[in-house]
Amino acid sequence: MDIWIAVKSKNVVTLSVDNLFTDPKIGAAHSTSTDTGSALFLGGHRFLKKVRGIVSRTPYIGCIRNVEINTEPQPLIPNMAEGNITIGFCPTN
Repeated sequence: MDIWIAVKSKNVVTLSVDNLFTDPKIGAAHSTSTDTGSALFLGGHRFLKKVRGIVSRTPYIGCIRNVEINTEPQPLIPNMAEGNITIGFCPTN
């Protein structure tokens, strides 16, 4: 079962995938949302080592499904995937 949860409390946000949590991140004192201000990449980017703001330098390998933003399901389009990623289902589940 894949469960991804983001919890925001005032200016602190944390993210979890399958109950593995990131360290909390602290935003500006008066922030009320976690807007990216630009594109949101799930899993990676074709030019991973050249894009400003992406900390990871290794590509994501796996599957992505059931993506929601503000409780709204987001369409997953296979031709938008880059690398070794399965879109819309996870073969082992």
